[in-house]
Amino acid sequence: MSLIKRLADNDVTLTSFTYGHEKIYGLKTPNELMVDIKQICNALKTNTSLKELKFVGNYIPYNLLEDIIDSIASNENNNITKITFKRTFREIEKKITDEQQVKLSNLISKLFYSEQTNSEGKLYNPFKLTELCLSSNGITDIMLEQSFIPLKNNNSLITLDLSSNLIKTEGIKLISDALETNTTLTELNLSYNKIYSEGLIILSNLLKVNHTLLNLNLAGSNVVFNKGGKRDFTGLNELVNSLKINKTLKGLDLSDNEIGSNGFKHPSILKELFTNLFTVSSSLTSLNLSKNHIGHDIVFPQITDALASNTVLKSLDLSENFLYVDDNKNISNALMKNTTLTRLILLNNPINVEILQYLSNIFDTNTTLTDLKFGLLDRQLPEEITDSPLFNQLMDKINKQLQRNKSMITQQTGGNISLKQYYNKFYNKYYM
Repeated sequence: MSLIKRLADNDVTLTSFTYGHEKIYGLKTPNELMVDIKQICNALKTNTSLKELKFVGNYIPYNLLEDIIDSIASNENNNITKITFKRTFREIEKKITDEQQVKLSNLISKLFYSEQTNSEGKLYNPFKLTELCLSSNGITDIMLEQSFIPLKNNNSLITLDLSSNLIKTEGIKLISDALETNTTLTELNLSYNKIYSEGLIILSNLLKVNHTLLNLNLAGSNVVFNKGGKRDFTGLNELVNSLKINKTLKGLDLSDNEIGSNGFKHPSILKELFTNLFTVSSSLTSLNLSKNHIGHDIVFPQITDALASNTVLKSLDLSENFLYVDDNKNISNALMKNTTLTRLILLNNPINVEILQYLSNIFDTNTTLTDLKFGLLDRQLPEEITDSPLFNQLMDKINKQLQRNKSMITQQTGGNISLKQYYNKFYNKYYM
């Protein structure tokens, strides 16, 4: 029986429905898409079992998107709490007018709040969403003008994903305005938008007054460049200042933003900024700085010096930062003093026996680190490294000490195997 048929039959075992993923379904022709969407819409008008609805990969024309949203809105008894529209209406950005974009934004706004009248003449809101993903849809600032007004008073949404869109400074302002009064949203993903330093200043001001947001993802958003394309750390400095005031933000993702000092004429400013990033917040427990070219950089000692005395951070991601021997030596020295970090990710950085030695030294005094990931995701280590007796000794030491620190890594490997097999199996299974 097809998933659409099960959806129409209100199959109680079907609580999650995904449509259109290219790897599963293949790209649909316009006629096939129209037929499928109409059947799905008819099912959504009466279904009461579904909790999660995903449209991924096949571009949905404006009129069919409207039908989907209206079908859910017409069903007072729907139980959908999670909706994903990913790569569904991205291409319309070049095909519709500003007026049509506003109309589409009104449709999106219904997902935040839509007042409907039932058969008894009573008003109700059919959308009780806790998670909404609108990633990779070409959403512009114009489309946010109307759609984010209802978010101010939305009292159910917890997670919002707007990653990989076309949101710029004006859009960030609209989002921030809505979140100044919203009291339920805790997870916000704005990664891979054109936020720039100017947009980061706006978000930093938001963090000074918003006491609900727990996790903020700003990966790949050009936050250390201004709209003119020049290096500008004003926004990042404002973000650090806001963390002195904000006492609720737990997770911050600044990965893939080229934060390293390369090309910046005033590294002393950046040194101070990094020191403050690790020292001013009393709430930040997770920080992602991967893909930022900060390894082998003049600012890296400031990071590790600050990490040594940090008493709040529990998870730190420094993957893909070109960390060499001296960098790992600094990390080792920091974690021999740090007593709170439990998770350190160093994936896709150079690795050799000398680096492994410094990583193993961490556990001479550290008893809190329970999750350490290192190595190469795209290939296995050369045999001249993994066949080395010293490599095996060091891996054995790390493995035993992580076990001592109640690491989950040993459990994930699934039994007693050689260290070379352990290394390759772990990374092949979980990271390739």
